[in-house]
Amino acid sequence: MNQMSLLALPAMLVGLLVAGCDASDCATQPDTLPDTAPTDTTNADATEGSDGADVPAETEEEASCPDPPPSRVSLPTDDSVHSSPLEWWYWTGHLQDESGNWYGFQWSFIYVFDVGGGIPVTSVNFAVTDVAGDSFHFTADGVVARPPWLHDGFNLVIGDIAARGGGGHDVLRGTVDGITLSITADAVQEPTMQYSVGFVEYPFGGNTFYYSRERMAVVGTLTTGTSTHDVAGEAWFDHQWGAQSDAVGVKGWTWLGVQLDDGRELMLFDLRDTTGATMFSGGTISDDVCGTTELLADDFTITPEGTWTSPANPACVYPAAVSVTFGGETLSVRPVVDDQELRLPDPAAPYWEGAAVVTGDATGRAYLELTGYCP
Repeated sequence: MNQMSLLALPAMLVGLLVAGCDASDCATQPDTLPDTAPTDTTNADATEGSDGADVPAETEEEASCPDPPPSRVSLPTDDSVHSSPLEWWYWTGHLQDESGNWYGFQWSFIYVFDVGGGIPVTSVNFAVTDVAGDSFHFTADGVVARPPWLHDGFNLVIGDIAARGGGGHDVLRGTVDGITLSITADAVQEPTMQYSVGFVEYPFGGNTFYYSRERMAVVGTLTTGTSTHDVAGEAWFDHQWGAQSDAVGVKGWTWLGVQLDDGRELMLFDLRDTTGATMFSGGTISDDVCGTTELLADDFTITPEGTWTSPANPACVYPAAVSVTFGGETLSVRPVVDDQELRLPDPAAPYWEGAAVVTGDATGRAYLELTGYCP
């Protein structure tokens, strides 16, 4: 399996799958996660959205917005596992404890229907960024198993890392380097259909269904040793499935999920070929007035700023930050910790993904993913 041919798949997970994870040496997957997702509650003066999120009554300004095209995604049914070749559930976000310390987090579960010989594999990455401690903690694991099918939801468990939920109400936990993070995440708005309808056929082969819950309210605890802290913040959830592995020629990409303090959300990506040229790019801008507007290649720019060299491999040179322009605005997206590189055992390619702050014409927080920067 050529890991760089998998569109928008974090490269490390494919390497983990083929690096020797088989029925004899991979962890076994429990059938259930004992925690339960929080019960949905709705306000008396609000309308329930398609996945349970509260939707305020329409204003005159909203009434002037164009109607969105019909979606190819049906929620909450499509929160569940599919029979497509490749699928992932992905949470990133930012938390603050009672002392004001900031943390970033990432859960990513990847399901490959058949890695060869009819063998299915599910893998996970879990990471915590400690901003005050200027440290990054990461672990990965895999099982030879398909995720159990649940109606309108998912139940993903690999070792000490787990996610269960659906309909915009998720329970997650993970442990890495003695740090245990347990959270619940609740959607506060309607999901975003990426590519306008939640589906795209790529011009270089392959396709994907893709939707996001771009702002989820998070509460939970972070435990280190005997010390437990209450944490709260926001998460971003992505779910994709399809024939991404049919894509060819993709060397790497830049992806951003931005949550602005003014209530807007911005998703941008830029896929590069082996020469570094852009093959395909796009994104969305979401607000509380007209919902989501698709951004095409001519609507924005992503420009690398400076460089950061991996201490583990001097040949891996990443952008130190990126600047983004769209709609007459300019934003700077800068990591909160320089070293948020995820390094996996050979033959997996390392990649960089981590928490960042946003400044410029608007402020906020973001997660930034950078792949294809190692030879």
